[in-house]
Amino acid sequence: MAMPTPFLIDRMKAAILTHAAEGTMYQTRRSPSDAFIPVRVNSVKHVWIWDTLRQVLDTDELVYFPQDYSSNHGG
Repeated sequence: MAMPTPFLIDRMKAAILTHAAEGTMYQTRRSPSDAFIPVRVNSVKHVWIWDTLRQVLDTDELVYFPQDYSSNHGG
């Protein structure tokens, strides 16, 4: 069974804030040899969530936009 999305969002928020407090939050690196570049985290401003995803979270409806109804549906 999959983790409910709101629970996943809460877990991610907690992990981000923990890493930020520890000073271990860095930009994504292109290769292991790239330098660690620290990032700042705003602990007050919430993470932006795509409006279509928000619709799913609020209504429990499936959102799917296929380009056509074939084996190559693009979804």
